[in-house]
This record gives sequence, structure tokens and C-alpha cells, in this order.
Amino acid sequence: MVQGSTASAAAQPIPRAPGTGKPRGSSHPGGPVSDRMPKWVPVAAVALLLVAAGAVVLLVSGGSDDEGSGPRTAASTSNVAASGGESGSGSESAPGGGSAPSSTSSTPLPASRVAILDVLHQYENAYSNASVSAMGALLAADVQRHGLAVGGCSTETGKRAVLRAYESQFSQNGPIGYSLVGLSDEKVKLIRNGEARVAISYSIPAANNSGPISFTLVDRGGRWQISEVDATCNPGSP
Repeated sequence: MVQGSTASAAAQPIPRAPGTGKPRGSSHPGGPVSDRMPKWVPVAAVALLLVAAGAVVLLVSGGSDDEGSGPRTAASTSNVAASGGESGSGSESAPGGGSAPSSTSSTPLPASRVAILDVLHQYENAYSNASVSAMGALLAADVQRHGLAVGGCSTETGKRAVLRAYESQFSQNGPIGYSLVGLSDEKVKLIRNGEARVAISYSIPAANNSGPISFTLVDRGGRWQISEVDATCNPGSP
């Protein structure tokens, strides 16, 4: 009977793969994925994704730091260039950190030259003010003067005689403008230690008189004094 054959076929056991206990058809490559993939594979995949994501984050953050340091380094370099270059080159720092003096700065005059110029400026003032006492303070005890005096050209030696010649001029002309033309540091010639010579010109505009004049000065005990005056004896000079 057909029904009996059908029931007998249905009652037959399902063939299974040897040694597995699983149906023979379950190991076919086309079977379900859940039957072929171990359970730890999804967990490992998730872990790898997390590690990869962390690596990306580190790379991104590290790159931004490097990029950020680039402009800062460039800015630092520009600052160094603006401040005169690298340390030890292009700078003008003196040893010890101080600034070196400028090559264009003026050099102070030696004390001797300053003192000599000061004496001759005082000579101008003493003559202009017709002051015998002020003139006497500038002359050495053994001073010698050659120039015009009352009665003509004369030469006096010694402080007292020289002051008498100046006094005669002052009493005749009174205070009068007197200047030494061209008086400067370049005109001061140091002959030897403690002795100097200055050759310039004098001018008395009110008397319409001028001419060459020279001074010899000596250092006596740390004080510069006039030891010789040689002036031109022009007719009509005071």
C-alpha cells in the first residue's frame, strides 16, 4: 500500500556524519554561518576595532601637536631674527652681558686737554672783563709775554711785569669783547709731559683788531697755567 510505504520511509533514521553525531548535511559549505563560526570571533573583531580607533585618536592628537609646534618654532625664529640673530653672533653684547659701546660714540677728552681749554676760556673772560686779578690767577710765576703795550710792542718777563702790561691796556680800553678764534681740542698740542702749546688767533671786534696769538701752558702741581703769550703787535691794538 502506498500509505504503508510512506510511513515506513518516514520512520527510517536520518543519516549522520561519522564521529560527529550531527546530520550529514550540516557540514556542507552552504550551511548556516552560525554553525561554521567560532563564538570568540565577534569578540575579537570588536576588540580590534577598539584598538584601531584608539590608534587613530593618538595619531590625530599627535599630529595636531606637531603642527601646533611648527608655527611656534617659526615665531620663535622670527623673534630671534628681530632681536639681532642667534646668541653669540650678530650681537653687540660686551663680556658680562652689558652692551658694547657704539663705534660712533664720541671719546671723552683727556683731563689735561679739558683743563687747558678751560684756562684759555678763562683768559678770554679776564680780558673781556678787564680783570687784572682774574688774569693773574691764570699766569705762571715765570710767565713771559710778547705783544702790544702802551707805547708800542714790548716783551715782559715775570708775573708782576706781565700784569702791569695788561693793566695798562685795561685802563685805556676798559671792558671790551675779546675772543680766541678757532679754540678747540685739535689746537692743543702736547709738547711733552706737563707742557702744551696752542696756536690760534684773537679778535677784538670793537677795536677792529685781530691777529695770530700763541700760548704755552705748563702743569704746575696738577694745575695748568700760562707760561708764555706771544701776540702780534699790530698798530692800533689795545
